[in-house]
Amino acid sequence: MVYELGDWGDPQITRLAEALGAVQISFEFDEEGDLVVLAIDEERVEDLLDSLDDPDALQADMQGEFEGVDAQDALSDLFIAADRLRKHARDHEGVLGLVGAASKVEAMTVPFGFAPAVWHDIAGQATRLKEILETDSETDDQIEEHAGELRDLLRSYV
Repeated sequence: MVYELGDWGDPQITRLAEALGAVQISFEFDEEGDLVVLAIDEERVEDLLDSLDDPDALQADMQGEFEGVDAQDALSDLFIAADRLRKHARDHEGVLGLVGAASKVEAMTVPFGFAPAVWHDIAGQATRLKEILETDSETDDQIEEHAGELRDLLRSYV
């Protein structure tokens, strides 16, 4: 996927590169300075670009309340649920735990110590997996793969 960044300034591009690195999305810039990412990362990149494109939303996120304990609890619950689901997509406790933890994370502002882009990526992946579980729209193997990706992302934060 190629994203044209022609009107972006150096500070925006630097912030984008830092955010992509923080959420572990592989990327490069082509000869024209456009962003190139894998198609599989399209949704995550779109979410990240949306958070970077809206300075008012970014500013509001950065002014969020300190939610360290609540955020840590929610991320731990999310990690445990994703870990269960990566092994067995229909694990009852994993499904209920993920739906509950994802709902908490969705409702939170960006907690102290998190870059807005990173928090939005975590929340976006959790929400997508929750929606997949609620609609039963993917196979067990696909659910396990999504859960494994979320667990891997959360590993360094819990």
